[in-house]
Amino acid sequence: KTLGACLTYLVHRQRDRVGLVTFDSDIVDHVPPSAKHLDVVLHTLERAKATRQGQLSAPLRKLAEHFGRRGVVVLISDLYDEPEAIFDALAPIRFRGSDVVVFHVLDRAELEFPYADPSAFEDLETGELLPVVPESFREKYQALIQGHIAALTAKAAEGFLNEGRGVCVVKAQIHAGGRGKAGGVKLVKSGAEAGAFAKGLIDAPLVTHQTG
Repeated sequence: KTLGACLTYLVHRQRDRVGLVTFDSDIVDHVPPSAKHLDVVLHTLERAKATRQGQLSAPLRKLAEHFGRRGVVVLISDLYDEPEAIFDALAPIRFRGSDVVVFHVLDRAELEFPYADPSAFEDLETGELLPVVPESFREKYQALIQGHIAALTAKAAEGFLNEGRGVCVVKAQIHAGGRGKAGGVKLVKSGAEAGAFAKGLIDAPLVTHQTG
């Protein structure tokens, strides 16, 4: 919500039109793009809650119907869906001439799974309780999430490269300069190369002149 609110405010300050669509397995709220909708967008973001199981493909395909004009479409999601299905669903939006920016948002706990005691984990979308023994599950879980991130990066890079661009840049997003010299930036020429590099970046220490 914070990321969406910040981007909304930035666009508004630039005097551009801004709108919002929230969805789970279907579209929940739709605020049409306007230069006068800042308060409405922020209010809609504030009251957005996860109440049903999310599913990206169907809502994204419906979203394409709302974009009659070219613009910039920003998707903020945990991207818990099949990578191929996600980017296939984004294709109609890009086909209509819009630029697409995807923010893959995860909590650090979703990457590290730092829990120690056996517990019941609640699915925030369905309310289902899942009994888990972390010690016996952590290694497999981390491998699955890292593989998913690599697959998402590979599909994103493939889409970029298939537009005739020779290379794609994969960067570690950290608040420090000198990422390239520290090994956090790489030019890639295939989706597979992008995925492998992204997987290696997860939790990799990047030491720069600013991080020490």
